[in-house]
Amino acid sequence: MTNRTAIVYTCFEKGLIEDILYDPVSGKLSWITSCKGRQKEKAIGTLSKSGYLVFQYRYKQYKTHRVAWFLQNRVWPTQIDHINKDKSDNSLANLRDATHSVNQHNREMPLPSSGLVGACYRKNKNKWSASIRLNNKSVFLGNFDSPEEASFAYLLEKQKVLNV
Repeated sequence: MTNRTAIVYTCFEKGLIEDILYDPVSGKLSWITSCKGRQKEKAIGTLSKSGYLVFQYRYKQYKTHRVAWFLQNRVWPTQIDHINKDKSDNSLANLRDATHSVNQHNREMPLPSSGLVGACYRKNKNKWSASIRLNNKSVFLGNFDSPEEASFAYLLEKQKVLNV
């Protein structure tokens, strides 16, 4: 006799599974059947002010990337990171479940005055420094003679954090 654990979904989750189809290659969500003003096979989602695709389901708004992750993996993500930084690209290859810290490292940031990410000039030391933010704490990476060295140290540490 085998021991099997049944997966129990909420009524809401069962509804999503029964009503919505996710194409992991294109990243599109679509309605499985027509009803209540919904057209079968019509793409779901409108672009929000923040750049994410959102839709209404059972009188509540949802982000399509979170629902896409659930439909593909049958578990809700902690946070979804769009790997290529395109918030409307919900293809499975572009989505990953990430911690808040990892997700923050993959966002667009303005470049500092050096023009190189991670490099900051310290007048009092006459050096370039590098630091990275991990789990809400700033981690000092060192002082360097050039902005290129400081940026390199930052990018090396960021690569370790993101596991790429």
